[in-house]
Amino acid sequence: MIILVQNSDNILMKQIYFVLSAVFLMFTVAVSAQDTIQVYGCTDILALNYDSLATVNDGSCEYSTTDTISTGIPGCMDVLALNYDSLATVSDGSCEYSTTD
Repeated sequence: MIILVQNSDNILMKQIYFVLSAVFLMFTVAVSAQDTIQVYGCTDILALNYDSLATVNDGSCEYSTTDTISTGIPGCMDVLALNYDSLATVSDGSCEYSTTD
C-alpha cells in the first residue's frame, strides 16, 4: 500500500507499507517532480464509481443500467447546497444545507 503525505517542510512523501506475517514495516521516500505515482481506479467521469484520484484506468468502472439520456442524472442541482452536483440534470430532492447560523 502506498500513501502520500506532506511533511512540515511541504515536501511530498510517499509512504510504502509492507505487511509480512505479523510484522508491519514502513518505508518513507521523497517524491520528486519526476516520479510518476500510479493510482489504479475508474478514470471515467461518467461512471458511477469515478475516482478523481485515479491516474490509471483499471477497468473497474461501473455504469447505470438505466438510460440517463432520457431519464437524466439525478442529484442536487442547487449551487448553494453543501452537496451540489454539477453533473446532475434532474433534481432528486437530496440537497443538504448548513444548519449553523
